[in-house]
Amino acid sequence: MIGHFPTPYPDELFYSVCARHQDRSQYVNRQCVGLELFGEKRASAAVGLPCHLNFLIENLPRGHRWTVDRIINEHTLFPYFRTFLSPERISRVNASLQGQGTLVAQIASGSAATSIRSPDWLRYCPKCSEEDKKSYGEPYWHRLHQVPGVEVCPMHHVFLENSAARARNRINIYDYVSARRVVCATPSRALNPKDPAHQTFLQIAHDSAWLLAQRHLVPGLKDLRRRYLRLLGDAGVASRSGWVWGKKLVRALEDNYSPELLRSLQCSINKSCLSNWASVLVKDLGRGNFHHPLRHLLFIQMLGHTAESFFSFLAEYYPFGDGPWPCLNPTCDSYRKPVITRCSLSTAISVASGEKQRVPVGTFVCECGFTYRRRGVDVSEDATYRVDRVEAYGPLWDENLRELWVDSLLTLEDISLRLCGSRRADQRIKIEAERLKLPFPRRYKNRRAANTYKKRNVTLAKQRSVKSKQSSQDVLREKQQQWLDILKKNPNTLRTELKEKFPTLYKWLNKRARKWLYKHLPPRKDHSFDWAGLDDSLAPAVTISAARIKCAERPRRVTLFAIGKDIGCYDYLRKRIGRLPRTAKVLKGVLEASVDFMERKIHLAVLAINERGEIPTRVKLLKEAKVSRGFWHNPNVQAAIESAIYYMSEGRSTALAA
Repeated sequence: MIGHFPTPYPDELFYSVCARHQDRSQYVNRQCVGLELFGEKRASAAVGLPCHLNFLIENLPRGHRWTVDRIINEHTLFPYFRTFLSPERISRVNASLQGQGTLVAQIASGSAATSIRSPDWLRYCPKCSEEDKKSYGEPYWHRLHQVPGVEVCPMHHVFLENSAARARNRINIYDYVSARRVVCATPSRALNPKDPAHQTFLQIAHDSAWLLAQRHLVPGLKDLRRRYLRLLGDAGVASRSGWVWGKKLVRALEDNYSPELLRSLQCSINKSCLSNWASVLVKDLGRGNFHHPLRHLLFIQMLGHTAESFFSFLAEYYPFGDGPWPCLNPTCDSYRKPVITRCSLSTAISVASGEKQRVPVGTFVCECGFTYRRRGVDVSEDATYRVDRVEAYGPLWDENLRELWVDSLLTLEDISLRLCGSRRADQRIKIEAERLKLPFPRRYKNRRAANTYKKRNVTLAKQRSVKSKQSSQDVLREKQQQWLDILKKNPNTLRTELKEKFPTLYKWLNKRARKWLYKHLPPRKDHSFDWAGLDDSLAPAVTISAARIKCAERPRRVTLFAIGKDIGCYDYLRKRIGRLPRTAKVLKGVLEASVDFMERKIHLAVLAINERGEIPTRVKLLKEAKVSRGFWHNPNVQAAIESAIYYMSEGRSTALAA
C-alpha cells in the first residue's frame, strides 16, 4: 500500500501530482515510482493519458477521496478528446486508462494517429506560476497549458512558455519532472488585442478550458454532424440534404484564418489535395473517422460560435416554425386552421444580386389531399398563410370544381374566387378543368356577366402585353446595373473569377445583351511569360546553389532535385528546361554523377581522418566516407581509395622523418 499521496491542486495534471510525489519520496531509482504507484516497474510517465489507475486507487491510503473517474475527468486530457469521439472509442480509452495500455489509449483517443503533434515541452504561464507559489507554496503543471493548440493563458492573456522538461522524454521515460525543478521566473509576453491571430489563440484557449470542464458531454458523431450541417447550411456552404461543398468550405476557412496562423496550429490546408482535412471533416463524422479537437474548434469559431454556444443550440432546423401549419384549401372545413403536423424539407437555388443562394423549401400535406409548397424562411406570422406553389389540390377540391363548373349562373371569376381565393386565378381554373376533362366551353345563363367578363379579359391581355414589354426593358436595365455594381465592388477581379462567382447573372446577360456585356468585362489577362529573363536569373542561381550544396556540412550529391528545391524552382527545371537553354547548359556542367559523388565523399573523409592523424585501411576509409557497397568495386572508386591511402601514408612518413 502507498503510504501517502499528494492532494491535487485545481486543474493540476495527474503527471504533476506524480512528479510532486516523486520529489517528496526521494526514490533512489526512477523506475520505483512506477512500481509503487502502478504496480509495474516499466510504467512510463505519460503526460496526457496515464494508465494503471485501478491499481493506484486500490493501493492508496484509507480515507482518500480519489476515484478513477475523478482522475480522468479532472486531471487528464481525455475530456478534451472525448467530446469528438464515438461511444466505442470512449469505452476503449476508459478501459485502457483503468488497466494497462498507454499506447492503446493514445490510439483509441486519436492522439497517436493525427498529424497535430502534442507539445514537445511541458509549458507554463509565468503569471500562473507566481500565483501558485503565493497560494500553494510551489508551482505545478496546469492541465490546460498542455493541450495541443493552446498557446496562451485565457486567464492572464499572455503567451505560454516552454520549460526545460520534455513532454516526450526519450532519455528517461520513467522520470516525472515537477514544475518546481524547472520553472523559473520569466517575463510574460502579453497578447495584442488588435491582432486577429492572437484573438483566435485566446478563443481556442477558452474553448479548450470549457471542454476540459465538461464531465458528461458526449454528443456523438451523428449529433456533431447534424449541428455542423445546420450551421453550414445557414452559411450557404452545405445543403439541407447533407452535402457539403468542399471548395466553398476551404474558401470560408481561408477568409477567417491566415495561412501563417493555420501553419502555426499544424492545420494547414493543402488545396491541391481534394481530401484535405477541411473538406472531409464533416463527411468523416458520418463514417466514424476521428479528427483532432483543434480542427473542430477552428470550425466552430469560423461558424461564429464558441464551444459552449455550439453545444447548447438545437441542431434541428425549423425554417417554417415548429408547427402545426394551416390548411390553405378554401373548400376544406379546416381552412386556415393549424391541422398539418408534418413538413418535409428540401432546398432550391435562389438568385439574389446575381449570386446563387440555397433556400429551404417546405412541402405541406393536409388530410383533404391539398398539398402546397412554401419557399424561403418565414420572417413574419403572415407568411404562414403564403402559398408559393400548389402541388396537388386533392379530391375534395376537384369535386367542388366539378360542381361549380356546371353551374351556369357562375362566371369563371366567381369560381376562381371560391376555389383559389382570388378572381385572377381563372387560368389556373381552366388548366385544372382540362385535367379533369370537364366540358368546354361552359354554358352561361347570365349572358351579360359573361360578355362583360370576356371583354375585361381582352382588355387585361392587352395591358399585360404592354406591361411585359416595358417590364422586360426594366429588367434588362436592372440586370445591367447589377453587373456594373459588381464591377465597382470587384475592380481587380478577372473575367473567369466573375463568371464563377456570378454565373446566373453572367449567363442571363450573355444571352440577352452579349455586345453590352463584352464591352463591360475586365480586360483579358496577359498570359505572356518572360522565359528569357527567367533563364538569365536561374543560370547564376544554379551555379551558386551547386557550390552551396557541395559546401554543406553533411555531404550531399548535386542533383537536379537538390538544386531545384534549394532555389525553389524545381518544377521549372524538371518540366520547362527546354525553354531555359542557358540554365540547361549550366546544369549539365554542375550536376554530379554517382561515382563523382563517391570520390568527393572519399576526399572529404581523407581530410577528416588526416586531422586525427590516422592511417586507415581500405574498408575503414570506405565506411568513414559512407560509400555505398555497390560502388566498392568500381574502378574509379578503387583508384580514389588507393591514391588517398598513398597520400596519407606518404604524408605520415614525411612528418616522422622531419
